[in-house]
Amino acid sequence: MSHVTLLGLSPVAASVGLALKRAGLKMEIVGTDRDRGSMRTAEKMGAIDRSIRNLRSAMDGAQLVVLDVPLSETEEILEAVAPILEDGCVVTDVGATKTQIIEWADEYLRPEVSFVGGHPLIRKLPAAVEEADASIFDKSEYCIVPSGRANQDAVKTVVGMVEMLGARPFFLDAHEHDSYSAAMAQLPTVLAASLISMASSSPSWREVSRLAGPEFQQLSRLAAADPADSSSSCIHNAEALTYWLDKMIAELSSFREKVSEGGDELTDSFVHAWEQRARWESGELSQEPVGPEVPTMREHMAGMIVGHKWAERSRKMVKSDDRPAWKFRGRR
Repeated sequence: MSHVTLLGLSPVAASVGLALKRAGLKMEIVGTDRDRGSMRTAEKMGAIDRSIRNLRSAMDGAQLVVLDVPLSETEEILEAVAPILEDGCVVTDVGATKTQIIEWADEYLRPEVSFVGGHPLIRKLPAAVEEADASIFDKSEYCIVPSGRANQDAVKTVVGMVEMLGARPFFLDAHEHDSYSAAMAQLPTVLAASLISMASSSPSWREVSRLAGPEFQQLSRLAAADPADSSSSCIHNAEALTYWLDKMIAELSSFREKVSEGGDELTDSFVHAWEQRARWESGELSQEPVGPEVPTMREHMAGMIVGHKWAERSRKMVKSDDRPAWKFRGRR
């Protein structure tokens, strides 16, 4: 893997380039993007060795191509690069949807080119290319989802890249990955868009918006994502997303009843949510044994995007009683 091409230079791809450079191996990293500004920034900060506008020239000699473009553009890009990729080249991506991308890869890429899906589970994404950071992958999990046609050497190549980034490989089936991703990626985006749509449909939206504080800002942030990409991600993962939306609607209905009734049940629901978030954030869930009926889900989903510094701090906490550190202490 002496020649890597980053096809698309988002903050994630630029961070990949910086992390590969940090690994200290002899390799050339080429970057290409429709945005000339992103190419200039990535080259200036040392994430890539060269920026090449022409797609054919950027693919010339590439042994590994890291695809980082919106899902709405992925099919077009795969169709465009398929004829110009060299035999033995490995293509991977960093997106949150896998089943559809693997179908496109199987349709357009020659048998001599392998596709191995990838999805870094990063706790905090840089907001812009100039904020790219090699350390965002450190000790994080990185989903690896090989296509059925990917050969063993191609999988080893992507695993090697993931380890050079400082991340831990986490193998998943494409459908399993997309089911989990629907809950953890697409559902929050839909909820953010729904919140904005609900609030802005009020005749008092102009006045109501003046009261929007950090709570509204945090919950609505994902509504600022590219609408075409958000829509495409939902459409291409519709079955799994519909399942989680139904679960969310049921949960909201339950909260509605408890709010109407008042009393301890509502408080208990907030305590339960507080504790489950604390368990996830502290990494406590990842210590649980894996149940036989779901062999990988709890171990890896619970450890997803975990804050390792917080977890270490939690393990060192001095407890005032025998309750776990994540237990809510406001109620006895």
